[in-house]
Amino acid sequence: MFLIGCECGRIQNNHCAYNMAFTYLNYNKYTYRPVERSYKQTVNNQLYTALVQWVKYADITANRAGIICLDKPGMFISVITGLYNKGYIDFYGRQQKNMDTDGLIKKAESVHAVSSRNLKTDNTMSELEKLVVAATEFLYCSVLYEWRGDAEDSDRHLVSGQICDVRSSIIIGNGGVIGG
Repeated sequence: MFLIGCECGRIQNNHCAYNMAFTYLNYNKYTYRPVERSYKQTVNNQLYTALVQWVKYADITANRAGIICLDKPGMFISVITGLYNKGYIDFYGRQQKNMDTDGLIKKAESVHAVSSRNLKTDNTMSELEKLVVAATEFLYCSVLYEWRGDAEDSDRHLVSGQICDVRSSIIIGNGGVIGG
């Protein structure tokens, strides 16, 4: 259900045009790309940077949709690390085997315990690990429990969607700047 939720989230949030634009950049050899339309010329650095940053935000959004679809949203880290550890390659051609599930759970809990004002990017984590921890912030977002009235919040202190977005942005390394 998680992967179906992620892909439905991409469709619902109109990610298709940006996803296709990203594939033309030949960013990663494992990325799906229409061979006959592969863009061979140099790409403006600003456009390239904007699309790469957009991909990070799109992943967080898609993961949030997947979290909504999980029977037990709190199992998100176990589900996603299980996929990557089995060799999962995402739409953007990224993969990472040997993700430490328990370590990421502890990392997500310690990151969430830090106030937004003092939150910093942890450059010891891989980009995929940062995305997992950033998406985990959604477990503390009131929006999840508005969508899933049956999910238990375990007496968590819930934050607004906007605070969740800012925290996720800091975790992935954008310094709190919210992208499109």
